[in-house]
Amino acid sequence: MNNKILSAIALGVLALTSCEQSSMNFNTASNDTMVEAQSENAQIHLNSINYERIVTSPLQREGFYGAYHQGTIEYRESGELSAKVDFGEGQFGKAEKTDKNGNKEELELKKSKEKDSKFEKVIVEPIVKTADCKYIVAGIIEYYKNGELVATIDFGDGSCDDIATKTVQEETTEFSLSDKKDKKDKFDSDKEDSADKYYDEDKGMWYFPEKGLYFDEVSGKWYDQKNDKWFSDEDLKADKKDKGDSDSDKKEKDKNG
Repeated sequence: MNNKILSAIALGVLALTSCEQSSMNFNTASNDTMVEAQSENAQIHLNSINYERIVTSPLQREGFYGAYHQGTIEYRESGELSAKVDFGEGQFGKAEKTDKNGNKEELELKKSKEKDSKFEKVIVEPIVKTADCKYIVAGIIEYYKNGELVATIDFGDGSCDDIATKTVQEETTEFSLSDKKDKKDKFDSDKEDSADKYYDEDKGMWYFPEKGLYFDEVSGKWYDQKNDKWFSDEDLKADKKDKGDSDSDKKEKDKNG
């Protein structure tokens, strides 16, 4: 075969392998954002989910990887002002919050990678928590890794539920905050008590020790870290069938001498 053709094939295989590895790393990172989202700290604390969010001055944001730098949002309960966030009063990447008593506090909107986080974050909308709901009810965060947008998490419109949305490369999916919290809280006990599987928090996937495989709930696919390979349930069943057929052929051959 022509050396140029061989070189082209080799480059194609290398590029495909590189893309698969990049895809695995990206999927793993985007899954990690769901785990982190559950433990984010609220910036706006209100009494009830029956509040109004009112934009009293147009919100403006410049370009990629930036927080709002102009605009004002008011949070009102029973018509009374509970909190106001002014994006034009603080430094770049910061805002000024004023509570109902007139007390002022600086909000940090752009956060570098923290000790307990794998990401840099831009808080697009302040994170809201209410006294009558155990979940974060509103707020939008963008998660970045090495300068690349990994995922956008939207906690909702103020309703009390455990549903948030994750947007990755223009594809939006819902996920349960309570499910992720349960997995995170039970990680250590699952690892000790179950020989079948446990939730690997670092990868954001279930790990099956006996199979040596990870399972990604978002894509519904298996990942073989040793061979750096993704495959579906159908692929797994086909492999088992092929192995079974091969074993049967071997036994029949041995039987017939």
